[in-house]
Amino acid sequence: MHSHDTAKAGHQHFVPQFVLRHFAQFAASSSKKKHRITVLDLQTNKTFVASLSRVAGANRFYDYLTRSGKAGSIDPLLTNVEGLTAPAWQKLVSARTVTVLSQAERKALALFIATLAVRGPATRAVIQAVPDLVVQELRRCGEDTSLIEKWLQRQPGDDEAIHANSIRTVAEIFPVIAARVWCLYVPPRGRYFCTSDSPVVRFNELDYGPRGKLGLLQPGITLELALAPDLLLIVIDPRVYALTEGEVGSFTEENLLRYNAHLAWFANRYLYARLAEDFDVRPGMWRDSPHVEVKGVD
Repeated sequence: MHSHDTAKAGHQHFVPQFVLRHFAQFAASSSKKKHRITVLDLQTNKTFVASLSRVAGANRFYDYLTRSGKAGSIDPLLTNVEGLTAPAWQKLVSARTVTVLSQAERKALALFIATLAVRGPATRAVIQAVPDLVVQELRRCGEDTSLIEKWLQRQPGDDEAIHANSIRTVAEIFPVIAARVWCLYVPPRGRYFCTSDSPVVRFNELDYGPRGKLGLLQPGITLELALAPDLLLIVIDPRVYALTEGEVGSFTEENLLRYNAHLAWFANRYLYARLAEDFDVRPGMWRDSPHVEVKGVD
């Protein structure tokens, strides 16, 4: 399984195609592109249908140049992680119980979840925005920003290199995710989950004030990841929530709407589903969502 497994050379996927296939329709009439997926553009609120190779990716998204001019890429690491994860993902979707996973498979999925949480364009947009946000905040406080602006000045390739290092750093925390409680849920009858260009949804009911509460290691953090239209994995901090791994639970309509709102908030721009009616993202649900488009990203 390859993160740029597509006919377009250099096109790298930030949501692997093995994930998207679970949310796609099989088009038997097509001789070449048999899987097609429905896309909701959050900027225009319009939907369209596309082949998997044309969504959730960008040309050489994971390639970068160091300041010494050396070429690098995080893509080989992500490709390796995907190869380890795809069979375990399918096994979990088919068996519908986390008990079927071996320790190795669970660790592979935990590593994938950790990297998937930060490998997309939403994280890249935050990295790109940080220098300006720092300067704006200092100016708001009446500080002289001339020196900090010079220090924060970026060179071509810096954002991509910072992003790659962030992914490598986050990958190291996978044992923590593997050790947490994993629960599976189905949607309400007749309803389905969708996913996005930033599929790992984070929320935390605990308030940590200015420190923030959505870090992957923050006490109380909960991770939600749709595995298929009818199955959702939730990774829970057992130090805060007294839940155990057991039978598959059921989402209520309220649970589903909350998930959709969080999914739209974390998305950079696009949601993905089998059918347009699977999107239930109502106006105002993602108040204050960043929705910053990263140039060159589909």
